Amino acid sequence: MSDRSTERGVRKGQARSAHTCSCFAVVKALGGRRIVLYLRPLSHGPAITGDPLFIVVQQSIPMKKTLALVLSLFTAAFLFASCDDLTTVDIPFSLQTEHTMAVAGNDLSIDTSLVVDLTTNTKFNDNKSKLDAVGIDSVAIMITDNTSLSTTQTLEGTLIVANADGTNEVVLHTMSPLNISATQALTANGNWLKIAISQEGKDRLASLIKNSPHSAKLTLRGTTNEAPIGFNANFKIWWAMNATTELI
Repeated sequence: MSDRSTERGVRKGQARSAHTCSCFAVVKALGGRRIVLYLRPLSHGPAITGDPLFIVVQQSIPMKKTLALVLSLFTAAFLFASCDDLTTVDIPFSLQTEHTMAVAGNDLSIDTSLVVDLTTNTKFNDNKSKLDAVGIDSVAIMITDNTSLSTTQTLEGTLIVANADGTNEVVLHTMSPLNISATQALTANGNWLKIAISQEGKDRLASLIKNSPHSAKLTLRGTTNEAPIGFNANFKIWWAMNATTELI
């Protein structure tokens, strides 16, 4: 049986080095029964020469599984290929964290805080020593456990981010009168309400989480039109992060 082959070249991405390092990978699908992956430096040109890096033999591979296998082979090649100039590799990852603030009081003033400590998150903890970028995609609020029977009780104020010890405060969000009862109904069953956040506050929160001790203080400070007040203000933060690791 004669072999029909298809060749595709891919340049390596998502890598950092002091000098640009690119490799050229070629996959040959032979007769639908075996796949051969070649990996060679670009300086050698895209011609398929030399011994293959490895060969995977399959007796019968449907088209969808073949495509998945090809992608896996590329990934393996980039992980194991020898390239002198390649020194570090980016590891982008995302997180979603939730934080609950218990708000209660018998007067019209509110000043309640919590500490956002991402070292309690396993995924973050595994990568914190290699972090080189932390970003915030969005922040949302959910009201739960409202103890007031009033349907007209409102909250107005600011959500503030600061160092874990409370110093260097920056406004993260300015809250126009928020009807507590209506917001609880709106955010019931996990329907988070995204809020507008300032760039300065976003940058401060991201910086505090990126750098040791990887924690920040959030404070909800404002007034209510009726007392007493009692509810949980739950905050959800969507994080986008990047870590770098050195190749051995």
